Amino acid sequence: MMSAISASVGLLDLDLAGDPLSASGNDNELYRAVFAASVACGADSLSGSCKARTWGAVANVAAMHSLVDAQILALEHSVAAMPFGPRLVILGTLYGRADKIEKAKAAFEEALCLDAADDEAMANLAYWVYSHSDPPRAIRLYELALARNSNNVFAAEQLAYLLASRDGVSSQAVVLLEAALNAHPLEATARAVLADQCWRLGRIEEARVHFALAAVVGSEAIKNMSLHFFSETENTSWVVRNGMASFTSGLMGHHELRAYATQLDILGLGRLADHIRVFLSAYNCGTE
Repeated sequence: MMSAISASVGLLDLDLAGDPLSASGNDNELYRAVFAASVACGADSLSGSCKARTWGAVANVAAMHSLVDAQILALEHSVAAMPFGPRLVILGTLYGRADKIEKAKAAFEEALCLDAADDEAMANLAYWVYSHSDPPRAIRLYELALARNSNNVFAAEQLAYLLASRDGVSSQAVVLLEAALNAHPLEATARAVLADQCWRLGRIEEARVHFALAAVVGSEAIKNMSLHFFSETENTSWVVRNGMASFTSGLMGHHELRAYATQLDILGLGRLADHIRVFLSAYNCGTE
């Protein structure tokens, strides 16, 4: 088994290093070369988990080189040899991005047949298949996913979008996003959604905390959203009075964030200060 995996993946890396196939941009041509190598070293004659793992390894290398068609074809071989939930979820996501919605639905549903509690399959089924065509069904699926795993930040974020679209503002979305961000503090998009919901609910100091943190790790669009919020609330916040200069330069630094947390403690807002400390702990671990 290992020789089949090593030979197929080794050929894939060799072809990419020499660049005769990737330069052409033809994923299918690359896939055929890898398929031929796998057959030649016995991968196609393997059965069950051996064959599935061989094709899974090929799919992983194709993914590293952004060869989407090759990745899809290898995953199709892998799950055909032995269905495996995480690979089915990846395959379904790739189908979704390619606008092959029926194939995506089939992949996610097969993953759920293997494990009815697969929160990733539920969340992706909701996102790719039902978010636009049947929002109430998508909401139910996101809620089920979060009932299985409250730390699923993707499900929390997408559910918050749908609840906000339906209701305008949603205190439920705030609760869900706070729980997910406690486990994944550096998720910038989810934190920006949380900040926006807090703002709309009139929970201004909470919005300030989350917009400030989202801007540290977020895209330019998130930074601009945060700056817009801070400019709209310029005269009502300690952080604006004392930290706006450093914030508008592009990023609120660690010293400003720690000072902000200390000020929140003094004001009796320790829960908000804790959001900052949890974030900084995760951020420092990731940059050490």
